[in-house]
Amino acid sequence: VFSSFRGGQPERSEIPIVACTPRSSEMAFARGSIVGGLGSGSGLRQARRSCSAITGCAIFLLLRVASFCVPLSRKLEPALNFAHRSPSTPLRPADSGEQLLLRRRDVLASLYVASTLSSFFEFQGPAWGAPVGDDQPTARIAVRDALLEAIPRMAFGAPATNVTLPARDVKSIEAAALRLEELSPYSIGLTTSDRALKMLNGSWRLVYSDAPEITNLAILPLGFQLGEVYQPIDISDRVLENQASVKHSFGLATGSTRVVGSFRPAPLGTTNAAGVVNRAGNRIDVDFERVVFSLDEFLAVSLGGRVRKIVAPQPDPAAPQPAVDITYLDERIRITRGGDGSLFVLVREASPTKLLDAAAKAALRLEAGEVAVTGAALAERSGLPS
Repeated sequence: VFSSFRGGQPERSEIPIVACTPRSSEMAFARGSIVGGLGSGSGLRQARRSCSAITGCAIFLLLRVASFCVPLSRKLEPALNFAHRSPSTPLRPADSGEQLLLRRRDVLASLYVASTLSSFFEFQGPAWGAPVGDDQPTARIAVRDALLEAIPRMAFGAPATNVTLPARDVKSIEAAALRLEELSPYSIGLTTSDRALKMLNGSWRLVYSDAPEITNLAILPLGFQLGEVYQPIDISDRVLENQASVKHSFGLATGSTRVVGSFRPAPLGTTNAAGVVNRAGNRIDVDFERVVFSLDEFLAVSLGGRVRKIVAPQPDPAAPQPAVDITYLDERIRITRGGDGSLFVLVREASPTKLLDAAAKAALRLEAGEVAVTGAALAERSGLPS
């Protein structure tokens, strides 16, 4: 609401500024999308519109501040004179009206420029996880969100499993995963796509699996619980690690497992342990080098990694090459099928533990460790895919 003077009488004029004020519903969508990180496509579009409105408001405020940065003789001096005027002295319509009309003109100009620039600054990037040029991002995002919403958060950050969830929830997760796999933007030639490999790079957190090596850890003895499970990947060096934490229910101790390995694209036509032939070009072969078990903290005292056990895996010549098929990949989520057909659902999330550098891995190889044949023995020791 602005005031002007006409003929010595104050006049009230109202100027709607809806264009520069984000609606509460849009702000709610934006807040939910940004904080939750799992917003739907419509929520993201609402967030982008809200950002545009916020940009307009910011520009409006900057222009209003700039409107006061004019010579003092025009703006500040009349205001100071008005501030020092005696309360009994009447307003001079000419002076007050002139000043307020100038400000009103500045406000109208600011609103026009802000509303114009807000549309110019609207964020036009693709939705999260939708490769540019994909002709079905809306369907994929809807199915992806349905899958993530079906997976609950578990105690201690552990991944959900088919053992810890009701049968109806497991069925919903598996059905959503199958639907999302059918919409994969990299259904053919994932391991030869530079864009897909770049997207694969980074850290991933396991949120669901029905693999026996994971479900076997759903219930641990002596009050221990499986915690977060991460898989950081470095495409440039073709190395990965499976990192898992183990925590005591009453905080008596914490431990961790680190499986150090390397990978490479699997040749076309190869067959995994489940008898599935690699025709889609989405399979990677994995070689495990070391498995490290560490007792990190006991009775609130940090042990600094001094208490640990190292296992040196050895491949079983009679067993198939350890491999996984990446059946779905975008910027937010990854679905992987193990060599036995087991399901792994991972989301992009930074691991608190960094990958070992080359020097640390070289030192790890020099340490004496128990030799274990790659397969069931390694899976029992690591609790991770082998």
